[in-house]
Amino acid sequence: MGFLIGLLPALFWGFTPVLVSKLGGKPINQQLGTSFGCAVLALAVLIIFRPAVTLAVVIGCLISGLAWSVGQLCQFTSYTILGTSKAFALSISIEMVLNAIVGVLIFHEWTTANQIMLGLGAIACVILGGNLTAFSSDKSGASKAQLKKGLITLTIGACGLCIWNYALRVVNADGLQAVFPQAVGMVIGSLVLSLFVGKDAKKFDKSTFKQMIPGLIYAAANFSLIFSNQINGVAIGYTMAQLCLVIETILGLLFLHEKKTPAELKHSIAGAVFITLGCILVGLVGSV
Repeated sequence: MGFLIGLLPALFWGFTPVLVSKLGGKPINQQLGTSFGCAVLALAVLIIFRPAVTLAVVIGCLISGLAWSVGQLCQFTSYTILGTSKAFALSISIEMVLNAIVGVLIFHEWTTANQIMLGLGAIACVILGGNLTAFSSDKSGASKAQLKKGLITLTIGACGLCIWNYALRVVNADGLQAVFPQAVGMVIGSLVLSLFVGKDAKKFDKSTFKQMIPGLIYAAANFSLIFSNQINGVAIGYTMAQLCLVIETILGLLFLHEKKTPAELKHSIAGAVFITLGCILVGLVGSV
């Protein structure tokens, strides 16, 4: 059951970046629309389930949502720098390594020698996969500068998304408790960021409200990830969710039509295979 719950975020997340890119808008429009969509589902959860929350849970979830807003805006921005498929794959690689390290060193999620060895093998696969995904046939200085800019953006974003995950763990917030206060933090963070980012963009035009659709799907992924993290542990639950790369890679090739040379396509597919293998290995850590 834990394995199946762990796969739900992958299904939702794999579809979300493709839909976000197809619907268009600037990163800040995508950010605002996604946070609004998350808030709609969160409000429905609050009304239906009426979970009891403590002050500590509210504070932890607000911090989680604020951290998400930084991390997610960085991810949306990286789509415009590197292209959706490449940025998404690199984002998964960086986030997985960071989450695994925090899970092991701070929360002691891998305790036995076998778990640590398997986990290190998984991280090695993901790092290799990330390097393959970053391959570009264009060896010009401009291309390298673009990749560097994208990696810096994604690394900052990964730190925000790591806090997003583990803040809930610190305050022991369960799935129902976390959804609404976390969404409030997402909306507040997104609105604050909109004051400083994308000043040339119309913040509340049609593209923003269209992005509420992937926001609802993203919220469903977040909701299922919360339960997966509680059942499987963050290092395993979050990493299993990164199987969304397989879904995104297939959908991206079919619908986004991003230009890739034959060599880049081969490297992207190989990178996706290694990242997926790393995700599977991490998913097996809890059973050894």
